[in-house]
Amino acid sequence: MIRQYFVNYFDKIKQTKKVARDKNVGVWLLPVFNSLIFAMYLSWQLSIGTWVVLDTWQNTQTYIPWYMDALWKVSPFSITIFMSIITFTILDKIILFFIHVHAYANKLILQGISKLDMYLWKKAGLDTIY
Repeated sequence: MIRQYFVNYFDKIKQTKKVARDKNVGVWLLPVFNSLIFAMYLSWQLSIGTWVVLDTWQNTQTYIPWYMDALWKVSPFSITIFMSIITFTILDKIILFFIHVHAYANKLILQGISKLDMYLWKKAGLDTIY
């Protein structure tokens, strides 16, 4: 059952390559890299939040519970835990988001090039910049 989940999940990630090709995103690895960097940043922020919550929780109590020492021992690994959770649950959605961002940026760049080309052709009478 868990093996089937991972097989289906990696198939979803492979399908994002097809979406990138359909959206005319040149290099599929750029949205994947951006999504991994975003997931790492998000997990880092969540781990800092975890440390703040643990510190606040411990300081507001009148006594230290027996499980607080175990939570502090696990907390340095929270960035890895959060990164694993993000990677194996919503990374395909983040990749799709960055594919759409890259497609929109490509569209804006191509519109700018088209406007520059029309300006050079109409106003200056040139076909190219040279």
